Amino acid sequence: MKSVRLTLLVILVSIVFGTLSSVLSYQYIIPNLYRNYWNGTDTASGALPPIIQPKQEVVAESSIIDVAKEVSPSVVSIVVTKNLPTYYNDPFDLFFNDPFSGDPFGNPNRRSIPQQDQPETQKRKVGGGSGFIITQDGLVLTNKHVVDDTQADYTVITKDGTEYKAEVVTKDPLNDMALIRMNTKDGKNVTGMPVVKFVSRIDSVRVGQMAVAIGNALAEFDNTVTVGVISAKGREITASGGYGTESEVLKGLLQTDASINPGNSGGPLVNLSGEVVGMNTAIASNAQGIGFAIPLDEELITKLLSQIQKYGRIVRPFLGVRYTMITPELNKQYNLGTDSGAWIKAEQDLPSVVAGTPAAKAGLKGGDIVVKINGKKIDTKYTLQDAIAEMSPNDVATLTVLRDGKEQEIKVTLEERRDSANTENNNENVNS
Repeated sequence: MKSVRLTLLVILVSIVFGTLSSVLSYQYIIPNLYRNYWNGTDTASGALPPIIQPKQEVVAESSIIDVAKEVSPSVVSIVVTKNLPTYYNDPFDLFFNDPFSGDPFGNPNRRSIPQQDQPETQKRKVGGGSGFIITQDGLVLTNKHVVDDTQADYTVITKDGTEYKAEVVTKDPLNDMALIRMNTKDGKNVTGMPVVKFVSRIDSVRVGQMAVAIGNALAEFDNTVTVGVISAKGREITASGGYGTESEVLKGLLQTDASINPGNSGGPLVNLSGEVVGMNTAIASNAQGIGFAIPLDEELITKLLSQIQKYGRIVRPFLGVRYTMITPELNKQYNLGTDSGAWIKAEQDLPSVVAGTPAAKAGLKGGDIVVKINGKKIDTKYTLQDAIAEMSPNDVATLTVLRDGKEQEIKVTLEERRDSANTENNNENVNS
């Protein structure tokens, strides 16, 4: 009995001391620790701040919702239709043209009813893409490869389901861009259309910032919204529009992991302020989460609209050379005499200087290295194409050229670059 009593006494004492120590710790010891080490406040009330405050990246869900609500009315679906032949089918062809069944009426030489010489045609949907409205009178920016078929008809469908006829105004001979104009079904001009806004300068776009892509995914799911980040800037790709179209080298692109699918082509890539930073253009077919957009800003759009007003088309200056940008490694390999510049050289069986172009007229030769243009250094950060793009047709460019180890200046009068489909001078694959 004594041992049992002793045991109970020990347990009771343990409980009392345990409770007392807990109360003392909660009231005095822990608050003191917070005051001395964690700068806790309001400890007198017994309210203790958390020991760990984890830093969390918060996704601005409300911003994405606001962006989609603001931009979507300006995003359109582009439906491509074309007259395709339809063939007359004899209901008896099931038997008469079956090589295994013969004539069920006993005449093995009987032939099917002859078809018409000229088959009828029927307008059918053959493709689709996206675009976005940039002027209140219905000028829509989209990809050139979306509206590249000159035999097709184009219909623009807005978010509310209204359909408009569309005519191609111009195609950019340099980039995968085109402008089309919306008209009512009876051919009248439209007014008061909702327009997108653009980032003031593309230089402000940063790698890692969030981006929202909006478009007609798979040419079926209009105004699809996807979210990602700007993964990289200044990418160069060789893109093909499919359907037998030629490949096109696109430079200076934004890379994003926002989901882009066929049909998204021509749709906007937007920042969380609702400003367009690019136009969705291509995807890497052998990967996931790698899409590309042509960078856009207010300065570029203002220039394009000015050209439309003045010339009725997008105008690009043209030099007429193929070149490779020089790096220190390339200089070391070929002993070029400079670590930077544009080395005019042939590509496979294509000439370095295209005959009849401004470069040829000015006397540029294969092997020349353009180290400056109008006094500004040419390097991998400011390429020859970048320099030419800043000018206009008929501008005179002063090229500082390294030839046979000596510098000389050559003046070139730039001309308008034409689409290869509209000129005898085949300009595709020409860098500048």
